[in-house]
Amino acid sequence: MLRYHPPQNATQKEDEDVLANATTGIILFTQNLERCCGFYEDVLGMTCIERTQELASYQFGGAYLMLEFRPSETPQSARQHYVLRLNTDDLAEICDTLKSRGLSPLTHVFEWGTIAAVFDPDGNRIEFKSPAAVA
Repeated sequence: MLRYHPPQNATQKEDEDVLANATTGIILFTQNLERCCGFYEDVLGMTCIERTQELASYQFGGAYLMLEFRPSETPQSARQHYVLRLNTDDLAEICDTLKSRGLSPLTHVFEWGTIAAVFDPDGNRIEFKSPAAVA
């Protein structure tokens, strides 16, 4: 396992500055790259910023989303699924857009906000969250 060892003279402030300038990325593994790319481009309307035979990256707010091919020989138990969450002030508009693109968002109301969940072709959960209603 690789471990980070800061330089002896590094301060906490310097470490925070490095993290503040880092690019955030999320990587999802797929056994069918073409199908997943079609979903993120055609259904969700995301913009592809990089594409190779084994991966595709998309603009994802201030971050990036990478889809990476993993062959079917990868044991299912070794695959990890992640939830992607995007915060929005207009959940109704998001749900209408998703429905117009053939999806059926599952809506759940919690005290901390409301989510509408959909799944990509590989079963990765994508949640759109609105803030909690203010009483």
